[in-house]
Amino acid sequence: MKRAFVSVTSLAFAALSFAQMNMKDSTVQVIGYWDRNEKQSYTVSHEEYKVAKGDTLDRNILKYDVGITIIDSTAGSYTIEWDYSNLVVQSASPMLKKLMKATMLTKAVIKTTECGAFVELLNWKDVRTESIRSIRMLGYELKGTPNLDQILKQQMAKYETKESIQNALIDEIKQFYAFHGGVYKYGSDVVSTIQVPNKYGGNPFDAKVTIWVDTLDEKHSYSTLCMTNTVDSVQLWNAAYDYLSKSASTLAVSLPKKEDFPSFTNVTYTTAQIHNLGWVIYSIVTKEVEADHVLKVEEQIIELK
Repeated sequence: MKRAFVSVTSLAFAALSFAQMNMKDSTVQVIGYWDRNEKQSYTVSHEEYKVAKGDTLDRNILKYDVGITIIDSTAGSYTIEWDYSNLVVQSASPMLKKLMKATMLTKAVIKTTECGAFVELLNWKDVRTESIRSIRMLGYELKGTPNLDQILKQQMAKYETKESIQNALIDEIKQFYAFHGGVYKYGSDVVSTIQVPNKYGGNPFDAKVTIWVDTLDEKHSYSTLCMTNTVDSVQLWNAAYDYLSKSASTLAVSLPKKEDFPSFTNVTYTTAQIHNLGWVIYSIVTKEVEADHVLKVEEQIIELK
């Protein structure tokens, strides 16, 4: 993490007047102290793979750069622009490479609270128009590919509404602002139940969330926060089985009996190092989904350049 300390040296003096840490009571309040036109640059990497019987399979890696600019600020909110560039995809599947490139965002404009907590994606209509156009062009390019219609239909479903776009396409943005707006105390876990998006469609899932403070570093003006998010396994199982029931004929697979359908677990781990000015220095999210002795892992890292 030495590189992260060097990257925020220029912020250190400004942070003195905006200290979010109270060392007397061991608390930290995560707030964005941002000025209009202020900008930071980040590298984002997303890796996913499966582990079965000790073997690592189906590894895919996505890397890109993001420029984050504060384009407006008021007493009650920030408007922030995310500009995406320099996409690199590593995958053994040519089709997956094309699909990732076709659906990659080029720009997201979001609104947060005055503390920096995510509120909404403002340019969702532009995102939908651009992405649907790219998917349709990909359909012409890959015409004749087995199951192409079903694959493209699943992709199109992500753009049906503002909510579906926010649920499926801006995980890195939600990761960045995951702790903003909260007050956390060292040695005192925050435990709650929230609802998380159901990417199978239908009602959202219940999830148990636990947040705790790992580090309060007054000298270097940062705190490290951690969070676990565990999805209700019964709700997840029902949603997965219903989805397979509806898709079995299209995907040309047989539907197993309910008693033979494997159980599921879905746990997400988040760790973020956040500067006193509210800029993320480093954030990593690891999601583990296990079913039928196969572990699917997704890991996403956001790092200040």
